[in-house]
Amino acid sequence: MRFYSVKDMLGLPLYIFAGLALMASILLPPSGYGEVSVCAFKNATGRSCFGCGMTRGVTSISHIEPEMAWSFHPFAFLLWPIMILLALSLIPHFRRGFERQLSAQDHWITPVFWSGALGFLVFGVARLIWGETFWL
Repeated sequence: MRFYSVKDMLGLPLYIFAGLALMASILLPPSGYGEVSVCAFKNATGRSCFGCGMTRGVTSISHIEPEMAWSFHPFAFLLWPIMILLALSLIPHFRRGFERQLSAQDHWITPVFWSGALGFLVFGVARLIWGETFWL
């Protein structure tokens, strides 16, 4: 089984998505829209999925409300700076340097990325077992 490197996953569509998501996080209210949920898993089961609260967490960070962000989803603190780097990659000069650094540092960035992905899955399973706010 081949593990894709982080550089294999990068590209202009991802950079554009990150930029649009960051703009949305500034415009959206940090607490969401009440009880409205767009998560199909939560709507079907009544339980939070692995990523539930991530949008509200990122939005809370954009509104400089870290305590609220932590209560929504602690992994938002990892996602937000990654989104900033990806959005900055829309600037051609930054993109060339960013991708050059990723290529040079891929020997440790890819294992860190996949470790973070594994941590996210472990967190999601723990959340399903022990409830939505077990980390608080």
